[in-house]
Amino acid sequence: ITDPDYIAASRVFYDRHVCSVVPWPPEVARTFALMDKDNTVYRNMNGPTEFHVIGTLKDWTIEDRLPLKDLCMAVVSGFLCEVED
Repeated sequence: ITDPDYIAASRVFYDRHVCSVVPWPPEVARTFALMDKDNTVYRNMNGPTEFHVIGTLKDWTIEDRLPLKDLCMAVVSGFLCEVED
């Protein structure tokens, strides 16, 4: 998607929910720059956009395998995180 308004809105979303560090760390900036050049892997795994998930990860889950693990874990996410608990 190349619409400037969409790109600007996506950046606001990423700044709020993906990486709120300003400026983005070099690794994050480099990753997004590389995806801008070639989004083949992202598109196949996720879909065309962050908001339209139709790729191979759409229904991915590991919940059925969790009982196979004997460990304690804590899932931590912040109130700005993209991830839902």
